[in-house]
Amino acid sequence: MTPSINLRPDVYEILRRSYGETALREKATDLLLQGVISTLERYSRDILVFEEKYGCGFQEFEQQWDNGAIPDKHGYPVESDFIDWEMLEGEKKTLTQIVELVPSA
Repeated sequence: MTPSINLRPDVYEILRRSYGETALREKATDLLLQGVISTLERYSRDILVFEEKYGCGFQEFEQQWDNGAIPDKHGYPVESDFIDWEMLEGEKKTLTQIVELVPSA
């Protein structure tokens, strides 16, 4: 079975007119990949904010968290940062795997 993506008919029609049916099929991966790369870049910038704020990468921050070295770790700002940072790291890992699968990336 070939994987497929459902697009809104109006979006599909605009893309089809712009690229043509054959080129659109070839371009679909490129279009999706560009979206993934854009999101990956945004996540990397967001992660950098946390790294600068806490002076370390997530793995080190998590170790400090587990060891009780993070002051007020259950206060809303710090715990919220931890949750957001952890989510960003997981999403970045997933998106990086996608980019690595595509040879032209």
